[in-house]
Amino acid sequence: MGEDGQVRTQLIATDAVRWLDERIELPESATEDDLASLLSDRMQGLVESSPQRNLLVTWRIATGGPPAVLLRRGGLATELAARMRTEFGRGKAAAWTVSVAVETPAEAPTACYEEETILGHFLRAVRDLQEDDDTVIDLQPYLSARHEAGTISSAVQLVDKTSRAAVLSDAAMLGIDLLRGDDLSRADREPAPSSSGSQETTR
Repeated sequence: MGEDGQVRTQLIATDAVRWLDERIELPESATEDDLASLLSDRMQGLVESSPQRNLLVTWRIATGGPPAVLLRRGGLATELAARMRTEFGRGKAAAWTVSVAVETPAEAPTACYEEETILGHFLRAVRDLQEDDDTVIDLQPYLSARHEAGTISSAVQLVDKTSRAAVLSDAAMLGIDLLRGDDLSRADREPAPSSSGSQETTR
């Protein structure tokens, strides 16, 4: 209470560990180095704004095209998480990267649905299921006897609309990754050893 008799509040931080969910928008034309730089700059800002606090940060990358494919299945997310942990996770007040993941868009690009390709047919089939909640998605026949007896059996029972919508959205994105006709896996993007036995890295 001040001298004027008015009550005033003051925020006093008492947390020792702070959980943060950070979202970064990345253009499809961005490179791996662009993303690494963005993550590093954003983390540096978080560290400076929360001194003497241990940070646990989950990164969500909103992007599409090649960066999204590399993050989802190319090993880039794992590589970036390891790099961030090395750079920021070793200090007295650590800023630890819990995970790096691509944010799945609500739906695939419209042009992909119009293709007369395997991908186009697949996406139209997924869209039909998305638009008809009454159609049952029965995944049990695709399970082996071992999986059917385990916890996976209950996981594939899409009984509520929320889980059903999420699974179908992820399935559409996976279809784009695997059926688009190009291979952007990190293994295939690694340069081959030269004849002299040395290896040249190009990004």
